[in-house]
Amino acid sequence: MKKILLIVLGAAIWLGSASAQEEFIPFDAGHWNLGNARVVEQAGRQAVAGLAVLKEVEFEDGVIEFDVWAPDVRLTGGRAYPGVIFRMQTPQQAERLYIRPHRAGLYADAIQYTPVFNGVAGWQLYSGAGFTNTLQFPFNDWVPVRLEVAGSRARVFVGKSGAPALVVNDLKHGLSKGAIALYGEGAAFFSNFRYELGKTPEFPSPPPVDAVPGVIADWELSRGFPALLLDTEEYPDPKMLAEAKWRKVSAEPSGLVDIARFAAFNGAEPESVLARTVVRSDGRKQALKIDFGYSDALSIFLNGALVFAADSSYRLRDSSFLGIVGYFDSVALPLRKGANELLFVVTEGFGGWGFMCRDADAVFTAPGVAEAWRTPRIFRMPESAAYDPARDSVYVSIYDATTPSQGQGRQSIVRISLDGKTVEPAWVAGLNNPTGLAVHKDRLYAVERAALAEIDIPSGKIVARHALPAPVFPNDAAVDPASGHVFISDSGKNTIYRFDGAKVEPWLTGADILQPNGLLVHGGLLLVGTTGDGSLKTIDIATRTVSLLARLGTGIVDGIALDGDGNYLVSHNQGRLFRVMPSGVVTKILDTTTVQMNLADFAYIPGPGLLVVPTYADGRIAAFKLTK
Repeated sequence: MKKILLIVLGAAIWLGSASAQEEFIPFDAGHWNLGNARVVEQAGRQAVAGLAVLKEVEFEDGVIEFDVWAPDVRLTGGRAYPGVIFRMQTPQQAERLYIRPHRAGLYADAIQYTPVFNGVAGWQLYSGAGFTNTLQFPFNDWVPVRLEVAGSRARVFVGKSGAPALVVNDLKHGLSKGAIALYGEGAAFFSNFRYELGKTPEFPSPPPVDAVPGVIADWELSRGFPALLLDTEEYPDPKMLAEAKWRKVSAEPSGLVDIARFAAFNGAEPESVLARTVVRSDGRKQALKIDFGYSDALSIFLNGALVFAADSSYRLRDSSFLGIVGYFDSVALPLRKGANELLFVVTEGFGGWGFMCRDADAVFTAPGVAEAWRTPRIFRMPESAAYDPARDSVYVSIYDATTPSQGQGRQSIVRISLDGKTVEPAWVAGLNNPTGLAVHKDRLYAVERAALAEIDIPSGKIVARHALPAPVFPNDAAVDPASGHVFISDSGKNTIYRFDGAKVEPWLTGADILQPNGLLVHGGLLLVGTTGDGSLKTIDIATRTVSLLARLGTGIVDGIALDGDGNYLVSHNQGRLFRVMPSGVVTKILDTTTVQMNLADFAYIPGPGLLVVPTYADGRIAAFKLTK
């Protein structure tokens, strides 16, 4: 994608006021600054191609609608990036939303939001949930696009689907306003443009901000230096350091420092900045492992010595390499006692100028949360845990789909004591890749790939298997203590089954329970974690009415349990544990994502306040103490 030359818009921005526009706005000089844009007839409509800036509009909150037409660029080998630039305060400061038709149906970045700071559209820095998503795009046809904006949030609908193609919970310019422009590089056309101001779209409550554990947040940034004149693998000389014009900056909760927020980049040639911070050591830890990401090139110096240098520029490593920023690289820093200077030289050529850095061993624990014990890494993939109060033991299912040579029917359930010292690794054997577990009296129910296994706990024997009706990916189980019925989620089918003691039947199916996973029965309600929309929901068992309780954000909503105080504990399999109040207030109390310890379907024992967690791909069982 070519660099966005927003500078040409300088004379086009008019920050006046305008009312809502119900009719389509024609593409003419009276309404638009067209510059080099082309107004043509395309597929039976008046259309515009290129860059067109709407006159006499100041857009803050409201709706922008237009249709897009693009040829099947996957066949022609061409590219098109049609989209809208909005809240454009100056030619250098704006928000941008665009589609990559050539990646539609293939990749998770077919639609993208990126801020523009100082003329740099930093798409390499902003990727994943809230920034990019998959998309189906019909070629050679007019496709409607609707952008809704309110405060620091936005969502976009593409095509005829009633579900948003992308939801943005954090517009990086915050509460801002400015001009609107249509912009399409390559073979793309716009038609049927209109907008609406003054009516703020309603958005559901946002998920909690995902603060990454271990982020190194406080930095000093230099001014920019021409990269072609630097040897970036040599520590900067005293003259360069003296002329750096240092300024203090703070990273975002993710750890990202978008350099373009603070330094202008002219784009004519690569440019470098210095970023420095101080890492202190008491002498007990001789090395600090850091994870980091960068765009485009990076050199790292510790106390003046080079410890890392690499280039991840767009298409440098292969023709499909994008150079996306993430915590993809690591290095161990040999610390000395006291203060250690960590200095980055970050060079930009195209697509986003920034970096992120974190302590690779960091775990976030809220006050009152502490690790109690963990087993060695001896289990294949511990997936789900269930507590048996009658025997004061915990059962853990071992899921083993990564080694198909083991075959079905060769997996097991572990029994482990509450102190983690007594482990029976094959307490029940002969299971078919079990996931969710649920205890009811003398029965343990285990969700297999095609059946619900019923286990007699006193004997440790499988006494029955109840077939699931055409399952796709059966996952968790929960028992209604009042009726003894067992509910089973099928994450691949948007379905919850119910076992009534005789057979398993579909109980609820639909878009309200997208990718259901974790389950809990409490007070006449079935709580379900819906991974498809990152939510915790309640289902009235009597009426089957689904209600939203809380939004947790992107992640596999795996374990759900009562905390003994009327609240719910809910885990993201990726490594986050939340406390959710009945009012829907969400607080993160544990985060192991940085150390890549999964928090799968856990068991919580309120008496001792013990959380027993299968760590899935981490291969261990761990326990955390939760105190009030």
